[in-house]
Amino acid sequence: MKILAIHINHFIEFARVRNVPVKEILKLIGKEPSDFREPATVIEDTDFYKVVTLIAESLNDDQLGLRVGNFVNLIHLGVIYQLTLKANTVEEVLFYCHTYLRKTFPIAEVNMSTAGMLTTIKLSINHTHDLVSRIILENMLTLIAREIKAITGDNNDIIVYSPFHEHDYPAFWRKGTQYSVVFSKALLKDAIKDNRHWQFDVLLPEYLKMMENLNPDDSFSGKVKLSALNLADPVLPDLKIVANTFNITSRTLQRRLSVEGTTFRKISEELKRNICDLLIRHDCYSIQDISNILGYSEAAAFIHSFKKWHGKPPTKMKVEIIDL
Repeated sequence: MKILAIHINHFIEFARVRNVPVKEILKLIGKEPSDFREPATVIEDTDFYKVVTLIAESLNDDQLGLRVGNFVNLIHLGVIYQLTLKANTVEEVLFYCHTYLRKTFPIAEVNMSTAGMLTTIKLSINHTHDLVSRIILENMLTLIAREIKAITGDNNDIIVYSPFHEHDYPAFWRKGTQYSVVFSKALLKDAIKDNRHWQFDVLLPEYLKMMENLNPDDSFSGKVKLSALNLADPVLPDLKIVANTFNITSRTLQRRLSVEGTTFRKISEELKRNICDLLIRHDCYSIQDISNILGYSEAAAFIHSFKKWHGKPPTKMKVEIIDL
């Protein structure tokens, strides 16, 4: 059974920042990392299971599926953005998503049904390896739940069920007999939340350029930077979210960064400045847009930071760029 290689690439990139030997992974499937990002590259389902098994045994992390699902946040948002361009309702987006999974990830079965006032998306895998199946299915649940929230808004009640739910899972997860996502059927006919202001067709390539210039094998701070960019929505994540990626506490993450002479705050500021310097050159982003993307509560706070970085206000910088 053939699987689109991009699905395993997410696991490999996560493994890289968690210090799993990528060379050992590549030996299992005999392909170079660049191949995994090619739209037409496929791998055998047996190789997929080998890779996930190796990562699972290396990390011994009960929430591996969830962490990988969150790690590909930025890439996933780009995919969702592309889906929303050809759909008008939540139901249409979910249909396109279901079709995509059926064609590119056939080892998982996805069924959507409605009973009463609730709609349920149920996932299953017909495989004897329970641990790997759990990781894959909880990874898919994380992605599907985030997709629904991204196109409907965070205020809608979405419940995720897993047979392996524990007390330290996210608040909207519950213990259930099946792997499923449950939400109000009324959402299906809702119009899609308008996310065009993010300009993902411009934003995503700029973020990807920054990610490609980072080498997560060099240092822990490099891994933190790469993780922060992957976790962006597109606002950069806070300390607690990044620490969760490494399955450590915020204090431990800060301590490990201090060994390298830096802090999470310094890393966040550096990333914000780099993102700002990329976006300020695009006419489609106003000062307010850039302020929102960088996570500032108001434009005045962003302007203050910009002056500290460049010694001039962002409006003057934009004029200078236009005059070049």
